[in-house]
Amino acid sequence: MTNQTDRRARHSVSLLHAHLVFVTKYRRKVFTDAMLTYCETTMREVCDDLGAELVEFNGEANHAHLLVAYPPTLAISTLVQRLKGRTAYAVRREYTGV
Repeated sequence: MTNQTDRRARHSVSLLHAHLVFVTKYRRKVFTDAMLTYCETTMREVCDDLGAELVEFNGEANHAHLLVAYPPTLAISTLVQRLKGRTAYAVRREYTGV
């Protein structure tokens, strides 16, 4: 884990983290190592777009763990919606038929 510093705004100091777990439907083992690597790069791009940081990423054949540091102006629901939506679209487009 990287050394995190506080996010300082004009009237606040914060350091927010979210531990997210994305699970496949019925816990089916569908993720390969290549798919997890592709998911990680896609999720890093999404976090950069939203001003968040993907601190850690780890996954297995049926789920993926993320540790995300996010600013207080970003709602967790928006973060999860963007992460899940863009990653699912990108993985389906890249690995159709696998």
